[in-house]
Amino acid sequence: MYSDIGITTLLNRLKQSIASARDFAAFLKRRSKLEEDHAAGLKNVARIQLELVRRAESRGESYAAQLTEALRTHERMSDNGMQFALSLHQMHEDLNVLSSNMERDRKTLKRDGLDAEKRAADALAAMSKAKARYDGLAEDYDRARTGDAKGRRIGLKGPKSAEQYESDLLRKVQAADADYEEKVRLAKSQRETLLNEQRPRIVRALEELCRECDSGLTLQLQKYAAFNEKLLLGNGIAVSPLQAKDGRRGLRDLIYDIDNDADFQSYMTRHQAKVPPRPSEIQYEKHSTFAPKTQQPAQPTPTQLPVRGTSASQPGSASSRLGAMLPGPIVAPSQPMDYHDDAEQPRSPISPVQPAHNIQPVAASAPAPAPPLAERPPLRPVFGVSLNDLFARDQSAVPIVVIQCILAVDHFGLNVEGIYRLSGTSSHVTALRNTFDNNPGNLDFRNPESFHHDVNAVTTLMKQFFRELPDPLFPQNDYATFIAAGKVADDATRRDSLHQAINDLPDPHYATLRALVLHLHRVMMHERSNRMGSANLALCLAPSLMGTHKDSQVSDAALQTRVVQTILDNATAIFDED
Repeated sequence: MYSDIGITTLLNRLKQSIASARDFAAFLKRRSKLEEDHAAGLKNVARIQLELVRRAESRGESYAAQLTEALRTHERMSDNGMQFALSLHQMHEDLNVLSSNMERDRKTLKRDGLDAEKRAADALAAMSKAKARYDGLAEDYDRARTGDAKGRRIGLKGPKSAEQYESDLLRKVQAADADYEEKVRLAKSQRETLLNEQRPRIVRALEELCRECDSGLTLQLQKYAAFNEKLLLGNGIAVSPLQAKDGRRGLRDLIYDIDNDADFQSYMTRHQAKVPPRPSEIQYEKHSTFAPKTQQPAQPTPTQLPVRGTSASQPGSASSRLGAMLPGPIVAPSQPMDYHDDAEQPRSPISPVQPAHNIQPVAASAPAPAPPLAERPPLRPVFGVSLNDLFARDQSAVPIVVIQCILAVDHFGLNVEGIYRLSGTSSHVTALRNTFDNNPGNLDFRNPESFHHDVNAVTTLMKQFFRELPDPLFPQNDYATFIAAGKVADDATRRDSLHQAINDLPDPHYATLRALVLHLHRVMMHERSNRMGSANLALCLAPSLMGTHKDSQVSDAALQTRVVQTILDNATAIFDED
């Protein structure tokens, strides 16, 4: 760096650093504008949709409530994006200030350094010129002293004598010698000043500027990475909160809570009071003008009810209008009626304004309808029961629900793209869950009709089972051991540490983990079709298998994924596949 090209080389290097800082600052400015537009657009469409949801033309009930909360989630994501855009804009401003300061100092040092180099070079050139003049005069003097007349000059007054010529040359040689000696002293002084003072100072200053510019750019890159992680983590927590401390629920839970049937029933119930009165019976009435003047008294027939004290009703008479308000003619039933049971029923008066859909026959002896299956207490609960309790009750080291779900995926889901990443239909998952909690004995997932031909509902059901375990598949007491093993950098050492931790698991946990990992290994073997390798599977399943832990979930999220991915990558080394 302290050579003759040191200053020029460092100036070029500093120029590269400044150009890199400016380029990245321009990138940050464009990215900030893009994120700002995206955040503003997201908030705008969320507000528009929120206004549409509140309109009378849109659905209400649980749909409106859950969609409103989902749109609030979008607004929080928009706020995260806007904060990210502001951070990027501030980084852009900082880099612009840094590059401007570096460019100003570079110009100053370039001027000082090149001036010092030029002064030294000029002094050296002047010394070389003085030396050449001195050498030429010395050679002329030597020839004149030895009597060589070659090169003697003839003046205006004629040729000089040898003594005069020699004397003039001697005087010139002495003056040239003194000038040459002065030039050498000056060149040496400039050279020493350049090498000992000016060049080291400028080189150190340029080197410091390069390091400062590079460090500033690296710092902004680190902040850029941290802000990206913060943005993605903030959006992830907004979409799927880890712990609902403030009552917030995840986007998936909000959507799953939309009950279409209940919304429909609620809507119809609200409009029940608006049902118009039941219309009167449609009958033909002849105008009185065309009625016959004299009529014989009508004889009652077996199918008519006699009217006491009156003749046959004339059209437009009071009895005719009253008849129009009564129900239609009585039709004999095709089957004999149980008059005894009918007599015991309380008879309510006929009201013409009663809604037609509320008039239902009620049998006095009929039992009350049984509550839906989802409202009954589970007969043999599976979800929310620890693995140890299930093992003690069912005498199966691997829970039945896990065995059935593995069978379904092995038979019908290995080639399904996004298996374990995509969610199944909520109603199918709920129905399967209720079945396992009450009577799973008739289920056989080798028949796709058992799970409604929805293999994604099967994987969602299994993830729910592991997520609701009181003690996760990786027990809480061993959580720190698995996280510590996940922090190991060396792959082989990390694998061995996890292998030892797995061997120390309780028997139900070990057996269930072995069945699950070997099954996921079979899923990974079809990665070309299902696009679910160890990294994707670990990302989808780690939160359910490792459980939630206070104050460490966010920081350990990457380590949890790393633990599960390492186990999946070494499935056949950790577990014997038999």
